[in-house]
Amino acid sequence: MFKKDVHIGSIIEKLLRERQINVTSFARELGFDRKRIYYIFNSKSIDTDLLIQISKLLNYNLMLEYFCEENQTMKNIVLIEINNSKIAAMKSDPSIKIINSWPGV
Repeated sequence: MFKKDVHIGSIIEKLLRERQINVTSFARELGFDRKRIYYIFNSKSIDTDLLIQISKLLNYNLMLEYFCEENQTMKNIVLIEINNSKIAAMKSDPSIKIINSWPGV
């Protein structure tokens, strides 16, 4: 199910603050100026390619924000690595057998 009313810019801003990432250095990593980063923070949605780029930079799959239901938390998600690609699945999925999980998951 899709989450309604996701404001991805606010989520990105929150992640940066939680991780104590400097806006200037974050902007530099993306090849943007600070003004563009604050524009992203205020954006309800952003381009998919930019979302992927930011996800990689933050090592956090921002796409999951759109697919978790309101009452679910990230603790219900397990990351599965197949051929060096990480995908997400619900822990409650009967086809998933969890052997190990990454810290914090």
